[in-house]
Amino acid sequence: MPLAAVGQMRSTASMAANLKQAQALVRKAHEAGAKALFLPEAADYITTSGGLKLCKPVTESEFVLGLQRSAKQYSLAISVGIHEPATNASANKVKNSLIWIDAAGQITHRYQKLHLFDMHVQGGGPQMKESDGVEPGLHLPHPFPSPVGNLGMQICFDLRFPEPALALRSRGAHVLLYPAAFTTPTGRAGHWEVLLRARAIETQSWVVAAAQVGVHDEQGKRRSWGHSMIVDPWGKIVAELGGDGGEGASWEGEGEIAVAEIDLEYVDKVRRESGLTRRTDVYAELAVRFYPPINTLQILPPDQPRLPPQTQPRKPMPLTLNIPLHPRPHLPQPTPPQLRHALQQHGKSRPPHTLPPRPLRPRRLELALAGPPARPLPVMRPVLMVKVQEGGFRTRPIVAQQRVCDEFRTQTQGRFREAEFQLAAERNLVRVHEAAVCALVYPA
Repeated sequence: MPLAAVGQMRSTASMAANLKQAQALVRKAHEAGAKALFLPEAADYITTSGGLKLCKPVTESEFVLGLQRSAKQYSLAISVGIHEPATNASANKVKNSLIWIDAAGQITHRYQKLHLFDMHVQGGGPQMKESDGVEPGLHLPHPFPSPVGNLGMQICFDLRFPEPALALRSRGAHVLLYPAAFTTPTGRAGHWEVLLRARAIETQSWVVAAAQVGVHDEQGKRRSWGHSMIVDPWGKIVAELGGDGGEGASWEGEGEIAVAEIDLEYVDKVRRESGLTRRTDVYAELAVRFYPPINTLQILPPDQPRLPPQTQPRKPMPLTLNIPLHPRPHLPQPTPPQLRHALQQHGKSRPPHTLPPRPLRPRRLELALAGPPARPLPVMRPVLMVKVQEGGFRTRPIVAQQRVCDEFRTQTQGRFREAEFQLAAERNLVRVHEAAVCALVYPA
């Protein structure tokens, strides 16, 4: 099983000193036999002022270039949090980024922090508004393969939001990363450990959280909680480092690491035995594809397109579909057995063009294709008839992608056939959580 190392350090305004600490951790991870080293958020520098002057592109940053050399020297992959210049240079902001340096010393993946930490502790406590100087990210990158499994990248305050973690898990992540500079007050309250274990349990994933620790400035305004840890998919802490000792304490030295074996088979075992079934048919609002960000007009740059609430880009819904005509529209055709059964149940004398209710699987829809009634019909196209939970029937045009239309072509060759299609919820083909039965018929 691959060995992962989580590093803990105390960054200051001195990038040279920070690089020395980080390179010492790289050496320790290599000596421990680790395949990857995970370093904290803002490892290149932490300062209360002058951050813009220290921030440089990765191609010019001595901190990043030094870590790339170390990664190549020791053939060790490194995840590290850094600062990068903002997209809009005139905004006087930086990016809070997480980059992945592979064992060859190349930067292959990066993530920009989505959720920014704005804190105000009442009663004279510390105040911090990260959004004043940091540009928020706009994308959640897909997990990527690494020597310790598929990695999903997040940063610090992202930890408080379960949705990104669930999204990364659904995209195939085995390990969730949370490099952080977690504040001492919130860490002392227990939030750090509770949130990390919660993310591991609810996603059945490994969680690797590299943390800053100690006092970062001479005034003592910036303190980090520490307690870097690795949590297994069952929520058990398998590796943990020390933390901030409180007022008057200091943290010096070359930093420290903790290591743990990342068992990917254990991920599969926990997920297989957990037996979790998500009921988005009940709380469908959590299954929508697009969540408009809070205070969109304030956080997005001027040139970023803005979408009104509860909307998302969609392909235009077609008014007509390219579904072929019935091969024998004018020939008599006996009523299918399923329709005869429906007639008996409803006491009808003529086909209602419906089928008896069928249970729906989660995010799946059973479509039934019935031939025309016994009497000749004019040439027409089928419609979708849906029975909702409240009772009654209603019709709506079929809205389907081309691949579904292609499947329909193969279903029109017989009197009656069933077809089951995997429907993507984000395409909004039908509201599956409402439907009790759906039939595709040729109406009278």
